[in-house]
Amino acid sequence: MSQPPIPMVWNGAHFTPLPKFTSLAVDSYGAGEIVSLAPVDKRSGKSHDHFFAAMQEMWATLPESTGDRYPTVEAFRKSALIATGHCDTDTTVCSSNAEALRLRAVVQHVAPESLAVMRNNVVTIYTAHSQSMKAMGAKVFQKSKDDCLNWAAQQLGLDGFDAARDREAVKSPSRQAA
Repeated sequence: MSQPPIPMVWNGAHFTPLPKFTSLAVDSYGAGEIVSLAPVDKRSGKSHDHFFAAMQEMWATLPESTGDRYPTVEAFRKSALIATGHCDTDTTVCSSNAEALRLRAVVQHVAPESLAVMRNNVVTIYTAHSQSMKAMGAKVFQKSKDDCLNWAAQQLGLDGFDAARDREAVKSPSRQAA
């Protein structure tokens, strides 16, 4: 299990852990040890919560006919991630169509949240990226959030929906003349 990042202060010459994290730094690193540092791309818990609530609301308003395709809000969200390219792909060339059918069936059973697409004897498996705060930084999360909300809006037939445009409108609403 990895530990959380240790907040440090840069004084122009070296990093120093914040006082309450000094003992953690001493326990974690030896004197003279070389440690690679990288900035942490923090993202808002408010934005995270908004996305999951919006996806829940959109899923709840889907037509009943989509129940088999999106039985849970998680299936809906992961389908959105895959459809918008926020996923990993793994392609396997099988020795026959029968082997490809077996592989696709196994994937659908073991990882129902993944999408297994078969073309002749080739199976491509699409697995949605994790949107956990640890796995996805602020910029990548915001892009996936906008893409997924736009995709979900399309599933609901909401023409003209644009998550990025609507987010900017909320940040800086135009002033109407009095």
